[in-house]
Order: sequence, then C-alpha cells, then structure tokens
Amino acid sequence: MWIVLSGRVTPWVLGVGIVVSCFCALVLPVEYLGRDSYRVFRLVFMVPILVGYMFYEAFLASYRLAFFSFDPSPSIESSIIGYDYHILGHVGVLSLASMVTLTPGTVSLCVDEEKQRLYVHCLIHVTGGKDNVIRTIRRLEMFLEWISL
Repeated sequence: MWIVLSGRVTPWVLGVGIVVSCFCALVLPVEYLGRDSYRVFRLVFMVPILVGYMFYEAFLASYRLAFFSFDPSPSIESSIIGYDYHILGHVGVLSLASMVTLTPGTVSLCVDEEKQRLYVHCLIHVTGGKDNVIRTIRRLEMFLEWISL
C-alpha cells in the first residue's frame, strides 16, 4: 500500500514501507490485525528464504534437464511418485502442488485429499532419483508449514 501511495518503487520507499508495516504490526492490538502480529515478521523473513530456495531448485532442475537433453542415457526414466503430505488446508496443498509444478521436469498430477497424497510426474535418475524428489518436496512442505504457523 505504501508503494501505491508514494507512486514509485525505490529501495528507500520499500524500506520505509517495511519499517512502517512492522511498527503497525507491533502497535496495533490483535483485534485490528485478526491474528498475532509476530506472524507478520515470520512472513517477512520466511518468504524470501522460500523464494530463494525455489530459485535454487529451479536452477538445479534446469541444469539437469539441459544435461539430460544433450546426453540422453538409459539411466533417466519418467516416473509417477506418490508423496504423502502433512500440510493442512486447501491453500497449503495448492501452494505445495504449484511449487512442485514450477520446478522444471516435474508436474503435479493429482491431489488425493482422502489419502492425503500428492501424485507427481517427474524425470529422474534410476539410482536414488525418487528419494531426491521426495526429499525436495518434503523441504518445500517444511517451508510452507513454517510460514503458515
């Protein structure tokens, strides 16, 4: 809102907006915010970390896909993996599925809400590839849980 009111985006305007927002979150009572004010600070610090991690994973996946396209080998396979998620709420599951799809070489196929399972199609190495994909999805879910607490 501060950027809209000032009419421009500069580091100074962005910094002042963050300081004013943090001050308001500390001063305003819970009734006006609708939730505890410390959640705002967690969002301010965790969202950039999540975005950085997503760029890192996207870079690694792009590099692997480029390498696979120039050096096709029989050690690469297309696979569908079922991941048992623990995050609660429709927004959390939607965010997790969207972040998985944003990573090159992976696509979220289906979310089974009864079994709490996310099905993902991905290109993986035959040796240990499924474990790496599950580990990456687990890290993404961990970030989303930290943000949503």
